[in-house]
Amino acid sequence: MYSRLLKISLPSRVEFGFVCLTALGIFFVYLHFSRFVGFLVANRYHFYIAFSILLSALALYYFVKLAINLIRIRSKENQNNTNSFCLMDRPVEQLSDDEFERYSFANSLSKYLVSKRDTNSFVIALEDDWGSGKTSLINMTKQLIRSQYPRCIFININLWMASSLNSVFEVFLTEFEAALKRKKLNTNISSEVLDAFQEFSTAILKLKAGSIDGILKIGWDLLRGKSVLNDNTDIYQKKERLSCLLKSIDQPIVISIDDIERLFSSEVKVVFQLVKIICDFPQVSYLLAYDPKQTGILLKREGIKKPHEFLDKIIDLRLHLPAATYLQRKQFFKKSLDKLLHEYEIQLDDSEARLIGSSTVIASSMLSTPRKITKVLNRSIFIGMPLRGEVNIADIILMQVIQNEFPDLYNIIKSTPKLFCFDTKFTEVDNYTMNIGLESKKRYEQVNCLISPYLKSLIVLKRVN
Repeated sequence: MYSRLLKISLPSRVEFGFVCLTALGIFFVYLHFSRFVGFLVANRYHFYIAFSILLSALALYYFVKLAINLIRIRSKENQNNTNSFCLMDRPVEQLSDDEFERYSFANSLSKYLVSKRDTNSFVIALEDDWGSGKTSLINMTKQLIRSQYPRCIFININLWMASSLNSVFEVFLTEFEAALKRKKLNTNISSEVLDAFQEFSTAILKLKAGSIDGILKIGWDLLRGKSVLNDNTDIYQKKERLSCLLKSIDQPIVISIDDIERLFSSEVKVVFQLVKIICDFPQVSYLLAYDPKQTGILLKREGIKKPHEFLDKIIDLRLHLPAATYLQRKQFFKKSLDKLLHEYEIQLDDSEARLIGSSTVIASSMLSTPRKITKVLNRSIFIGMPLRGEVNIADIILMQVIQNEFPDLYNIIKSTPKLFCFDTKFTEVDNYTMNIGLESKKRYEQVNCLISPYLKSLIVLKRVN
């Protein structure tokens, strides 16, 4: 710290001039209080006084800079001691940050979304597990659309702001209208489009929840080909007028809705019906993202017995993300782990490095998504730092992998730790056989019986990867 403390640069011309003026001012104050009138050069005594004041001012200057430097160093050390680093689970914002080679997929998706839709809207769904990178792919697609198709209107709607069933419509229509106002329409009838959309959204928002359910039921019956008497002709006439105007602007509109499975079950059902019945406009493409398993559970709660068939009637194109390969996951795991080790200044010896290499291979095979890798590494470092020097960090990583992927097996190990600890000294009989004693053999058979079902899962997983 002291070497950094003494690294003080020489004063600049401005600073030196300020020091000189300060010394001169102090000297004139001295002359005033001493009631002496005369020239400085005529009296050597006063010359020495002035020179001493100048040196004192310079010393004061360096003392102040030394104090400021000390405060900065202490502040930085305190910040390093109190702020712990962790990997942030954030979606990709830039195309250059793509670590799983999904650029081609996003590029194809962007071209499909901006294709001309003269009649009805087109709905594309990204269906994949939680943490697989759906939001990252949406961000990449949005960036490609805005760079390659500047005329396109891209609207990202966050329905988490909705607090009730009516709020879902309010948030959706408000964001839609705001985007149309922000993006100048390439047509002379832009004001008519905005007026028509405002009339349509106002008519929808004035309805009560029961009336909205009625409209959705009518629209759903029409979607299934039933002939239904329409009691809400005013709303449908406004929708037809808005559809005709949107068709004439010849400008694609892409609307993305992410994390649908995190909404309430009633809201999830309404979102799917909304994009296909109420807001089924020409020139509009929808990009939906959700976890299909959780979404199916939520739809079943709303009385939909066959969620897959329900979604097939609404979604025109259901897509899965390109799976992250084993090599991509391994590279991402190694890069993230190296970043953590560097930030915490952890130095690995040769044996630790070898074990880290083995744990990287195992963890990359078992952890299927970037989010799982990030969370396991964060937990491993958090647990491993206080145990540094006592437990190998590779063992902690593997235990966290087991906890994440096989919680039942982790609970068995946690509840019976002595079963997995062999204190018996092994005696080598030949190159391939160990004499471990009868008691250890029984314990080994017990452990093998407990973990054999999980070993089968690991073998299947290894073949898949």
